[in-house]
Amino acid sequence: MASPFSPVDPENQTQMLNEVAKQVVVFTQDSDAPKSNRMCYVGTDNVAAGRQAGALIKEALPQGGKIMIFVGNLDARNAQEAITGY
Repeated sequence: MASPFSPVDPENQTQMLNEVAKQVVVFTQDSDAPKSNRMCYVGTDNVAAGRQAGALIKEALPQGGKIMIFVGNLDARNAQEAITGY
């Protein structure tokens, strides 16, 4: 049996993930918890994805302009990483 997680706060969820990993295979998706005992991470390099999005924005708006970035939760690590990439 496997259990996928998308941790919002990996630092504070590591202990819980490790407890679950004692009972089932744990993998993270969309957001990683690299310090946990999860088997693997399935997802995007969010900083790299943000950089690619930023390059496309520059291409679409070569003279500059205003944009909005929407994320589900600003506290989520994957959102923070994507914004860093922009």
